[in-house]
Amino acid sequence: MSQHIDLAEDESDNYWNQISKEDQQYLVGPKNWPNPCPWCGGRLQHSSDCVQMQAPWAPTMPFGKYKGKSVGEVPVSYLNWVTRKQAGDDAFRKELKLWQKRKGK
Repeated sequence: MSQHIDLAEDESDNYWNQISKEDQQYLVGPKNWPNPCPWCGGRLQHSSDCVQMQAPWAPTMPFGKYKGKSVGEVPVSYLNWVTRKQAGDDAFRKELKLWQKRKGK
């Protein structure tokens, strides 16, 4: 149960005057939080089950030395190379792009 404390106007101003303008802006300004994770809803921290929920939806590499592996297991540098070289078919590249967007990579 929260308790509301009624402060006089000048008393409230006294508290605000004790903190910096940057801190005031942080407290009352717009919140620049990242978008929530589409899997677990976390903004700054994912739930412990998030990785397990995502695993079945990750595309599988259809070619190369990582053939058959989930893109989550493939080094980011290799995925970037795939994207740059436009390797694989259109459907795979589209899936990969969506997966990278969701993962923020």
